[in-house]
Amino acid sequence: MVTAASMNLRIARHSEIMGRHGEGERWAEHLVEDGRNRAVWISGPPGTPPDPHIHPDFNEWWIALDGRTQ
Repeated sequence: MVTAASMNLRIARHSEIMGRHGEGERWAEHLVEDGRNRAVWISGPPGTPPDPHIHPDFNEWWIALDGRTQ
């Protein structure tokens, strides 16, 4: 039987995740990680640069839920 737990699914509410962290802090929460895929909710104060890294075997993409990125 396929269940949400066996599929590594999680319901994530933006307000709940943001409420666990102080405003202006830099943080990350891993939502999904299955050996092939990873979804990470991240936040940082304005001007925070991304960590320099590359992914030679897959693409990376972002969704801005609050604020903006450039």
